[in-house]
Amino acid sequence: MLKYKTFTIAVVFAAFLLIGFVGINDAIGALGPIGEPIEIEELRSYNGTTTEYDYGDPYFTFYIRTDKPYAFILWYVDNVLEGRSEGDGTKTEDYFSFSNLPGNLKGKKYKIKAVAFPLGRVILHADSETYNFTVYKPISTSAVTGNNGIILHPGVYGYVALTGHYFDGTNIIMDGYVHASNPTNTGIQCESWFRHTEYDGNGKQAKPTGWKRISNGPSKTIRTGDPKYDSTYYAYSNSMTDYFVGGPIGPDDEYYLNAHIHLETGQDDRHVDSVPFIITFTDEDNPKP
Repeated sequence: MLKYKTFTIAVVFAAFLLIGFVGINDAIGALGPIGEPIEIEELRSYNGTTTEYDYGDPYFTFYIRTDKPYAFILWYVDNVLEGRSEGDGTKTEDYFSFSNLPGNLKGKKYKIKAVAFPLGRVILHADSETYNFTVYKPISTSAVTGNNGIILHPGVYGYVALTGHYFDGTNIIMDGYVHASNPTNTGIQCESWFRHTEYDGNGKQAKPTGWKRISNGPSKTIRTGDPKYDSTYYAYSNSMTDYFVGGPIGPDDEYYLNAHIHLETGQDDRHVDSVPFIITFTDEDNPKP
């Protein structure tokens, strides 16, 4: 978690006017007590992770804790003021939710900043804390493709998800998983694979370069009513499909990659691809400090 502290000074302008007519002590006394310095001791996602997923309702909550009661807290997203939490004279912790943090497949990065103001009418010290937060928007389906849309095993449930396609500073990574369940007594053979393919460009005329990595999930029969078999099937992507870059993407470099995840349950198959089909990675995708 990247975070830093800054101290801001916010002094009520009326204090300077009063100083011109009365002494400093009288001026401050007329405005009220000076707020003691306050410190933000913790700022984090409610779920305690810097990575979240947008499943259609990108609504995220953040937790804050201060060392003493606060007057109010201002909340920013990428340095834009989005809201305010009010203190009650005793509160030293709070939760604040944002509903405007949509994700994308590469991971949309946000900087959450909270500025806490102490109690007291003359505020000499406020404390700020930032929290870097990434939101991914998975591509998923449970629909069966092929067979002219006819589902041959209607009692079997399947789900395929590409949860991310991103550059981590060294590798371009595809993350995803498949899941199937069979509540019937008929055994269903399950297979899956995760495929990462490089192209020579982005568009209808783009062609594979020859670089391709495939990771196969287990081949497994699932059914219920027999202790020899499981009734569910899971498989996850792994580092075998990573595309090695070796360092930051240069300003003149571009990489074009498709991510594909496939699940077969008997004669039924389900799959997802990155959207757009070929994703371009440039220096804009380098991790931000």
